[in-house]
Amino acid sequence: GGGGGTPPVRPDWWRLCSSAVRNVLTGACEQADAARGGSDLGGGIGMIVDSSAGGGGDDPSEAAAARLEESLVAAAPMIRYAVERSCQIISSSTGDGGGKIPHVDADVAEGTKRLVSAVLYHFRSVVIGEGGALTMQNVMTGFAGEGMDGEKLASACRAAAGACRGRRGSRLLEGVASSIERLM
Repeated sequence: GGGGGTPPVRPDWWRLCSSAVRNVLTGACEQADAARGGSDLGGGIGMIVDSSAGGGGDDPSEAAAARLEESLVAAAPMIRYAVERSCQIISSSTGDGGGKIPHVDADVAEGTKRLVSAVLYHFRSVVIGEGGALTMQNVMTGFAGEGMDGEKLASACRAAAGACRGRRGSRLLEGVASSIERLM
């Protein structure tokens, strides 16, 4: 459990968030594909028929851009909330008395880093896929457009560090902020 006013946190909380983000990304990609009239970018009979017609109907890069846009709009609020809430939990901790960082703070900080890493993996595997029309640079540009690039997410941690009750929590938040910037 958490001590001194910090709520208890499951050490694997980030896995639950990661699964939710992956599910949202999968749904957003399916929705984008359905809106464009395609089944998926993986092929199938619909793609064969469409591409053999030669009518130039579905441009793979347009389809990929639509998938990315849907995915960013769907996942950005979740990711932003998870990072901001994690930083709030650490900053509200009162664990500055002993020599150790409270377990809750350590679990939240480590989970935040793991979540950001997992989110990048999900964008790479679910949204980019194997089509070749998108790159991680496109994803990073999209993150910036949604106000959730590494710098903006890190600034949420740094703002929480400024309001932090303890020196250890402040250093921990600075470490999380630096990790987010490196990852994104």
